[in-house]
Amino acid sequence: IDDATDALVQRALALEPAQPVALTLAAMAAQQRGQHAQAAQFWERLAGTMKADDPLRADVTARAKAARSPKGP
Repeated sequence: IDDATDALVQRALALEPAQPVALTLAAMAAQQRGQHAQAAQFWERLAGTMKADDPLRADVTARAKAARSPKGP
């Protein structure tokens, strides 16, 4: 994700903090920059927007956990 796209994602999150696509892109961008703690925060925010029985929630939670691990994802 390039800087211009990341800026748009951040604008989208400023307008709608729980927007799932923007949270996903923000997490991916943070991971690309090596900002694993920030990526984990975005993944966790995304998981918080999902229903408990959403089959993708486990994957999002696993991504957050991996980003928080000492080695990163």
